[in-house]
Amino acid sequence: MSAYILGINGSPRKGNTYAMLKAVLSEASARGAVTELVNLGDYEIRYCMGHPKEVCEKGCPLDDGFGEIAGKLIDADCIIIGSPTFMGDVSGILKNFIDRTVHLRRIGFKLRDKVGVGLVVGAHTGGGQDLALRTIHTFFLKHNMLVVSEGEPSSQSGVIAVAREVGEVEENETVMKECRRLGERVVEVLRMLGR
Repeated sequence: MSAYILGINGSPRKGNTYAMLKAVLSEASARGAVTELVNLGDYEIRYCMGHPKEVCEKGCPLDDGFGEIAGKLIDADCIIIGSPTFMGDVSGILKNFIDRTVHLRRIGFKLRDKVGVGLVVGAHTGGGQDLALRTIHTFFLKHNMLVVSEGEPSSQSGVIAVAREVGEVEENETVMKECRRLGERVVEVLRMLGR
């Protein structure tokens, strides 16, 4: 059985973050993984209401697009999250999504031991890429996931890019190479884990 890698596009549009995720997933697919890309902008995801654990154990009472994505998260062997930087951190839609996953912790850490990978893009250097990547990594760690990077000296934390205009990131061969290497690395790690 092939490993299932789920990409989460934390951008409300299909721009640079989307292009980076597609490059990672394309490389992973070429190496035998089953891949899927979810665009959070295609879903209505309400913000978490902070329901008590007892409520979450019965299922999240908010009826929106998160429920469909939650099933994919549970099924995935690896979750790759990408985000543009908005005001120096992850996008609002991604933050809503991250907060809503508390339900998956409360019903028994359903994401435990899955591989987690982050990538971010901002309009300029100092645009909050480091903080956004830390937010994504914190999400993985809160769920007891295994954080993986591309493993090359240029980006030990995950792929970070600078691009202002839609499509600009695809012109940056260094970033695209790092994305492809990340897809390769994820498959390597999943095989080491027997998935």
